Amino acid sequence: MVVDEFDMGGLTVCARVAAIHIAAYNGNSVVVKLLCQEYGVDVNCSTSQTLEEKPKRGLTPLEWAARKGHTATMKMLMDNKADVNRSSKSGITPLHVAAHDEHTEAVEWNCC
Repeated sequence: MVVDEFDMGGLTVCARVAAIHIAAYNGNSVVVKLLCQEYGVDVNCSTSQTLEEKPKRGLTPLEWAARKGHTATMKMLMDNKADVNRSSKSGITPLHVAAHDEHTEAVEWNCC
């Protein structure tokens, strides 16, 4: 786990994340595929946590990709069995995140 800064809808926060979360957030579907298929990383890994007064916990790689509207990375995660209906501990799903952040393509792909 590493600590890095991330844009969470206009707010920059620090978060503890694993490599798969960083790859998903940056839209690097090649690294996501490598981590899942070659190294057996859990595509539904929810160990990430923001470091704020009220931390957001349990964010999956799919939610990190949805935050940035990385549709190709979202598809790669789902091809590797990411659970699109899995919510963070606050009850937010990747679809909620993509819709809130106005990532239309990700929402349309996710819904249809």
